[in-house]
Amino acid sequence: MENISDAVRMSCILCVDPDRQWLNIMTRELKAIGVREVLGTTDPVEGLECIRDDDPDILITNYNLKFIRFLRHAEASPNRKIPIIAATSKLNEMEIADMRDAGVNEIAAKPCSIAQLVKRIDAIAIHPREFVMCEKFIGPTRRRKKNPINGPDRRDANP
Repeated sequence: MENISDAVRMSCILCVDPDRQWLNIMTRELKAIGVREVLGTTDPVEGLECIRDDDPDILITNYNLKFIRFLRHAEASPNRKIPIIAATSKLNEMEIADMRDAGVNEIAAKPCSIAQLVKRIDAIAIHPREFVMCEKFIGPTRRRKKNPINGPDRRDANP
């Protein structure tokens, strides 16, 4: 891949996945395309330590809603705002909604190519979405398009 963006090249990416073989492939491929630093672990607890100690730019993880929800909601989270890509084979409508509602930025279908991952990394790095923190949701805004509001913003109205 000769046309990867500087945003991808300059990234430090943490990969957390219980499948050691998949983790090794992903780590090797990300390094091969020129990602500045790639960290990997099969253990979510070690992943939390890496986020705290190494401050990666992006997290790629599997379908682990407990881990993702901890990152987004727990006071002890080392970085609530870390962009998260879920690389998973769990892609039915309910599971996609669960990941979105847990605060995942992007989803990639396993087995995904390095090109698919680069697209998702670019989406996060080049076109970041506003981060939302409210009572019922913490994560990137679900709106990908920035459409201007024509008229009053109903969300600002006091009932």
